Amino acid sequence: MITLKIFGESEYGNDVEEKTGRGMHFIVNGWLLSAQAGWGSYCSADPTRSHCKLTGDTVRTDCEIALWNTKDNNMIILDEETVMGYVKWDMVFDIIEWLRKQKSIPTEKQVRDKVLHLKKNYDSEEE
Repeated sequence: MITLKIFGESEYGNDVEEKTGRGMHFIVNGWLLSAQAGWGSYCSADPTRSHCKLTGDTVRTDCEIALWNTKDNNMIILDEETVMGYVKWDMVFDIIEWLRKQKSIPTEKQVRDKVLHLKKNYDSEEE
């Protein structure tokens, strides 16, 4: 089963700035995958990472992701960081599908290896 939690508000902003949701958590087979695409995220529609108001017609082709094991609640290092930016949404769904198909909870190494492999493949398709 896949569980989805959509952020209602960003933790960023103040009384003057409008707070907007910018991401979601997918919980699959013992892992939580966070995908964010609003202001402050590493995504191509917002290369300066500056504040922009999301509207109903805002389109994001990619996002930033982070993963952690729900058992110990620690984010894993994906490459050299805990957050991986400029991830195509198709890759997010490929990760979810891979996690869903595993017979047991994958190890941190298995998850990292799969994510890095997918990212390399997606990046090479763009060249």
